Amino acid sequence: MAYGKSIELFLVNGTADSLITAELSNWNGKAIKIPRIEVPTCSREDIKQAGVYFLFCKEDNGKDSVYIGEAENVKERLIQHLRDAQAEKEKYYWNTAVIFIGRDLNKALIRYLENRFVEIARQCNRYEVLTKNTYKNTVLKESQVASMEEFVDNVRILINALGYKVLDAYTNAIPKENPVGDTEKKEDIKLYLERVIKKCRKNRGTGYNHI
Repeated sequence: MAYGKSIELFLVNGTADSLITAELSNWNGKAIKIPRIEVPTCSREDIKQAGVYFLFCKEDNGKDSVYIGEAENVKERLIQHLRDAQAEKEKYYWNTAVIFIGRDLNKALIRYLENRFVEIARQCNRYEVLTKNTYKNTVLKESQVASMEEFVDNVRILINALGYKVLDAYTNAIPKENPVGDTEKKEDIKLYLERVIKKCRKNRGTGYNHI
């Protein structure tokens, strides 16, 4: 049975296009959405914690792409992304970062989360995933895996609420074209038109053009 969830969104600077935090009731994790231009000057302590992050990009062809990463100090890692872009080491341009932090996250846990989010994003196939390599052999205790899978579920809720469907699978499959059915429809239309034309020609001799 599905239960309702309460999400608290806080516009830190009073506007929706600036820093936003999002939290779920009864969960110690937090989402922080921050525009690229605000990263260097942001002095918040929570973005200096260990966590995972999503960098959202819009390609020249209009397609959406995302880089998913992890860091023990997320702000330092985002600053490094900016430096790499300035040095032209980074070929993509991201506009917004969405960070997820949580109590007691360590290197092993955030590596596990990064790998899971990359895996899910690729399966959902809504965004091109720019992350090339992840740590796929992270060994965790059974209890840790269960805890991190709950973390994953909560991140999927919050990131969707913030407007990004990167972890949201398509619920309705797009029907494939049926070439046989299309051919039959075309043949039916063709036969109908032929009958109409013949009837018009026949009626022309009687002075009636009504089909």
